[in-house]
Amino acid sequence: QVKAIEFLSPNPFFVCSDSSGGLHLWAAYSTEAVLLHRFVANHPIGLPYTPSVVQLSWLPHHNWLYAADSSGTVTVYKLSFLGGSKRATLLGDVLTSTTFMTGV
Repeated sequence: QVKAIEFLSPNPFFVCSDSSGGLHLWAAYSTEAVLLHRFVANHPIGLPYTPSVVQLSWLPHHNWLYAADSSGTVTVYKLSFLGGSKRATLLGDVLTSTTFMTGV
């Protein structure tokens, strides 16, 4: 089940989250959508459940994706492969992240 979606303008990509804690990075070309990468979002250790990402926000100036999950954690992902490529290729580690606890 899709929980949130964010278009990564001006790039031809979008990210969606699912109810099992996954994030999915897609390329949206004129004739097709291609799944580029699926990963499990960063979550606090020790929770008795896997939180789902419920809100996504894109900051294009820095290629940062903010992901807020149902446990109250906000994670910032640096999408480092987005700079000017016409078709994305995944080489090595795509994402680095920093997690902030909101105290909720």
